[in-house]
Amino acid sequence: MGNLLFLLGFVVFVVGGLFGLLTWYEHKQKNTWKLVAEGEYDRVEVRSNVIAARRLRNMGLLAVTTVFFKDGKTWPVRGVIFEPPERGTRIRIHKNGFGESRIEVADQAA
Repeated sequence: MGNLLFLLGFVVFVVGGLFGLLTWYEHKQKNTWKLVAEGEYDRVEVRSNVIAARRLRNMGLLAVTTVFFKDGKTWPVRGVIFEPPERGTRIRIHKNGFGESRIEVADQAA
């Protein structure tokens, strides 16, 4: 009986540890942003594709927005940009570990 309780406690400890580790990793990836593109904004193009994502709940219609910069660079962003900045505005695109992107207007004085 004592060995069974020890084994059960060990299994709970290992499963709980793995769950905690995966939760920490997900939190870290979601909150770690890195700069991936920077330049003067020109325009965006939105395309929709039906994709099969890794998780069942993410399957379906996915909009991919391509951001064009004045110097000819492009960067794809998941989702739709509803309020794009004005042409010629310096922007920065940041991306996290899950592929989520955010666009911020860069300081003009810098």
